[in-house]
Amino acid sequence: MSTLAHAARIRKAGPLTALALVATLGIAGCAGNGGATPASDNAASGAGGTTENAAETHAVPAEETPTEAGSPAEDDLQQRFAERDEFFAEQEQAPGEVLVAKTPAQIEFTTRQREYIEANGAQWSAEYEDLILALALNACETSILNGHQIDETTFVSHYSTSPQIQAVTQGRTEEEVSLITQNLTEIMKDGTAYLCPDDFEQWDAAWQAHFAG
Repeated sequence: MSTLAHAARIRKAGPLTALALVATLGIAGCAGNGGATPASDNAASGAGGTTENAAETHAVPAEETPTEAGSPAEDDLQQRFAERDEFFAEQEQAPGEVLVAKTPAQIEFTTRQREYIEANGAQWSAEYEDLILALALNACETSILNGHQIDETTFVSHYSTSPQIQAVTQGRTEEEVSLITQNLTEIMKDGTAYLCPDDFEQWDAAWQAHFAG
């Protein structure tokens, strides 16, 4: 099936050096039972610190694809957009705001990530919280817009066009881009276990097929 493009949630991007370094730490993974497991032990030496000119993310509606009025395809698409809008309303993230954990699921998700990051000697920041929430929310949105059908092809299309990942990896070496992308997509798919748990298994299977297969 064709992949519907996920909405871009980025206002500006700068040299995300600190975020990129933290991203090389690997992320605290999460299972459906809430257990945390390190995603990687590739800790970057001297990672941490606050980030200036960080990418700021916020929720904006995706553009609707024109379809014939009253057709089954148009009705299905409208249902998906309605489900997407309901999802974001439940997430309590207003358009234009820097993302901060608000719901119990978001708080649990970011708390586990913060514990892992700080345990590895890096410094947590508001920019990093904004980033990981945006990654997870975007993944959940992509699941909704694709009728909750995620496979490896959809996964690759999603992360390859992610403005957050592009901003963090900008100007990095090929090796750094590979490591950061793998770790950020792991946090992205692990975030779905908290924010849209019914979709987690598909994201996890797609990540495993692409990076661990």
